[in-house]
Amino acid sequence: MRNTALILGSLLFTTVACGGGDPPKEPPTTSSTTAEPPATTPPPAADPAPAPAPVADAKPAVEEPPALVFDGLKVTPKGGKMKALEVKADGTVVSDGKTIATFSKNELHDDTGATAYAVKKDGTVEGSKVTKPVSFNDKDELGAEGKKWLSVGDDGAVKLEKDGGKSENAPYKVEGVTAKNKRAALLLIAYLHAAKDAAKKDGATAAGKPGDAAKPAGKADAKPAAKK
Repeated sequence: MRNTALILGSLLFTTVACGGGDPPKEPPTTSSTTAEPPATTPPPAADPAPAPAPVADAKPAVEEPPALVFDGLKVTPKGGKMKALEVKADGTVVSDGKTIATFSKNELHDDTGATAYAVKKDGTVEGSKVTKPVSFNDKDELGAEGKKWLSVGDDGAVKLEKDGGKSENAPYKVEGVTAKNKRAALLLIAYLHAAKDAAKKDGATAAGKPGDAAKPAGKADAKPAAKK
């Protein structure tokens, strides 16, 4: 009996010793709410992009007049002392071995480099040799309304024709005429005609004023008789 009590007492002591004391602590639980990060200072705002510079109004492109075609042209005056004009590949106009004019784009320059004739986009002709308003029509004839029109045929014949009137032959012959170089040919004829007019004026100036009576050559002016 005593032994049994001792065994039970020993078991009881062991149970108390092993299972006694504070109960085990539960692990700490984390809050379901996530902690917010500490507030930071926002970066400074970037400088605004500079406004684009105002664009000037674009000017419409000016369409240049078409260049004159002069390849292979040769103009020969009929009668008189003027020599034939021949156009070289570079646009120079040669007469009797001398350069007397030059084609450049839509212009014909004289021997000094001045613009004798310039053909505008609408066919109007301007320049130092133009004394009256003239232009090219849609047939590539040179002249003015109500005036005579200068034209060159495919055969090289040059004619003057008044509106509604008869045509008359002009004293020129053109070689190398094509559908594209007729304007250049007529400008050369106008250039020759202007040279003729200038020569006539120079001759008239040398001969004296119009209306002056010509004095017989070789005779001195008569002197009044001496009084006796």
